[in-house]
Amino acid sequence: MFHKSRDVKLEPSQQFLKHSVVYPANMVDTRLLSRCGIYCGACIIYRAERDSSALLEDVSRQLKVPKKEIKCNGCSSPYAEQWRNCQNCGLKACQDRMGFGTCVQCPEYDVCPDYAYLAGFTAHRGEDIRGVLARVEAGESMGILDALEKRWRCPDCGEPLMWYDNNCRSCGARVKEEPIEIDGFKPENSKPLAS
Repeated sequence: MFHKSRDVKLEPSQQFLKHSVVYPANMVDTRLLSRCGIYCGACIIYRAERDSSALLEDVSRQLKVPKKEIKCNGCSSPYAEQWRNCQNCGLKACQDRMGFGTCVQCPEYDVCPDYAYLAGFTAHRGEDIRGVLARVEAGESMGILDALEKRWRCPDCGEPLMWYDNNCRSCGARVKEEPIEIDGFKPENSKPLAS
C-alpha cells in the first residue's frame, strides 16, 4: 500500500527524469538514476554508507579513505551529496557543456568512445545503461527505477545487492552466474558479513 504522496522538487541535474513531481513516498529515490543510465543504488559507496558497519569498514580500508568520507546520495543528487568520483565525472561535465540532460540526447551518443567504454564496463557487472536511457527517453523513468530497485535485490532474501556481489552479503545466496572481479577492489562477499 502506498503512503501519503509528497511533492518532490527536482534538482537541475534531475530534470531529465520525465515524470510527475508528485509520487508516493515509498517509491525509489530518483537521485539513484544517473544521467548516463547507471543505477546508483547498487554502488559500493552508496551501499557501504547504508548497509553495515562491517562493509563500511571494509570499503574504508580497501580504498584507504576515512569512513566519514564514504558518502553519496546518488549521481543525480546535489553536487555536495555525491561521492568524489561522481563529482568529477567526465560524462556529466560533457553533458553540462553540451547542454544535454542525458548522454542519449547527444547526436554523438552512438559513436562516443567514452560512453561505449562505460557501457562495456557496466555490462560486465550486469547493467544495460543504454537500455536504461532508452526507457528514460521514452518517459519511463519511474518504471525503470522500480525495475532496477528490484533487479539489485537478492532473489532469496530481498536484501540490497551491489554491482560486484557474487553472493548475497545477507544470506549468502549465489547471485551471479560467474564471479565478478574488478581491478583495485574486490569486496569480500563470498560469505555473509556480520552487521
